[in-house]
Amino acid sequence: MLSLACRGRQHRGEVQEPVLRHLWHGRVEEALQVLRTARGQMKKPEALEELLGYLEARKPYLVDYAARKEAGLWIASNRVEKFNDQAIAARCKHQGMAWTPEGVEALARLQAARRNGELAYFRRRGELPGWNEPQLQQAA
Repeated sequence: MLSLACRGRQHRGEVQEPVLRHLWHGRVEEALQVLRTARGQMKKPEALEELLGYLEARKPYLVDYAARKEAGLWIASNRVEKFNDQAIAARCKHQGMAWTPEGVEALARLQAARRNGELAYFRRRGELPGWNEPQLQQAA
């Protein structure tokens, strides 16, 4: 969207560099502010608005990737996407099947518990074992 919005490659680079720097450190509001400030410079402001909406909608999910990398945590989504392809999407896309969002979520939880070796625990206790994600420092 930024490519569509900007007035060329150089302009896109000037806008993109600080935006990506802020996003890498989990500073989504700062990235949004850079984009809002550049609004008057755009060739296609409607493309910028779409990008702003995209980032706003995903704000809760955009983490401090620099801190995750420093802590040795995974920062890419390719493992999750591959899991989705193998465990969920393939099952839900058979001809004539229709799934509710709740059904897809239940299937995803069940498959994740099975692949994580937690299914036996769930069957015995009726709940999944606790999972503690390493604590990260919040972005300043």
